[in-house]
Amino acid sequence: MLDLSDHPARPAFRLRRPSRRTALTAAAAAVALTAGVAAYALTRPAPVTATSTVREYFSDLARGEVADALALVNSSNGPVTGRDPLLVDKALSAASDRPTDLKVVSSTEVGFGGMSETQVEVTYRTGHRTVGQTLGVGKDSGAHGRFRLDNPFLDLDISVAAGREVTVNGITIPWDATSSPLRVLPGSYTASVPATSLLAGQRATTRTDPDSTPGDPRLTADLGKPRLLPGAEALVTTEVDQALDTCATSHEGSPQGCPFSALNAVSGEVTAITWSITRHPALTVTAGDPDSMSSDAGEADFSDDGHQGRVHYTATYDDFGTPAHTSGDVDFDVQGTAASGADGIAVTFQ
Repeated sequence: MLDLSDHPARPAFRLRRPSRRTALTAAAAAVALTAGVAAYALTRPAPVTATSTVREYFSDLARGEVADALALVNSSNGPVTGRDPLLVDKALSAASDRPTDLKVVSSTEVGFGGMSETQVEVTYRTGHRTVGQTLGVGKDSGAHGRFRLDNPFLDLDISVAAGREVTVNGITIPWDATSSPLRVLPGSYTASVPATSLLAGQRATTRTDPDSTPGDPRLTADLGKPRLLPGAEALVTTEVDQALDTCATSHEGSPQGCPFSALNAVSGEVTAITWSITRHPALTVTAGDPDSMSSDAGEADFSDDGHQGRVHYTATYDDFGTPAHTSGDVDFDVQGTAASGADGIAVTFQ
């Protein structure tokens, strides 16, 4: 019988640790591959037709590669600092906001002013709707000129939000930019304004304006009319009453910024006066005008709506060189605006 005690079984194979040279070679190959991909991204072949330029533009947008998409745009129509806050990567950072399902409908070459352009008609999906758009494609001068998109953007109109901060797809829009259409990339956009101490927050997803020119869709985001929060009227009334009480501490005949004056009640020049509110006005408070074209528009408007306030005065005045004394009551109207800020509700009399 064969004795195997002096011959232990050998493993079928052994794992060998790679040599330092092999590891360095693999690392160098990985670096070379990464560099090659980066180089290709920078020197990718230019589209060879107007239609392929359009396809590449939408392919870049579908991947969220906004910078690559903008590289296909004629430089004279590219983003302008301060004017185009939405022509950035963040605008389409969410995959659900990007255009999909591109279909090329037609491609037509047109000429004007001794120049030619190819108009490429397409459809695509954004959100739950299909959009039709016609994009103009020109070509750089020279034998090796590249195809460039002339103006592949859309216009977005946002209803003004009574002076409040507006964000679109998470991007803060300067107030003055909302007074004119914003250029945007094909995609889906959501405009929103935050809630304040007085007004409810609002949100609206863009839709295509039904009056848009065929092939040139115009987007709108209608935030609707601002809505007062429950309790806002009481907040404004309290602040107005406090402001009137502050006005009554003045010793001027016509307190600055206040709704009452002794100008028509006292016949001479007032030299000394004290005031006291005897009846605060009953106010009507409404949400501010969303179409206001002022960056400091109030969030709420208030007025007494015929329910005037009353203030009592005791005055000393100059009666042709002789001091005279008088007292009486003045009924006054109030109207103005209220806005919330870091220090609470601020009211302004008009």
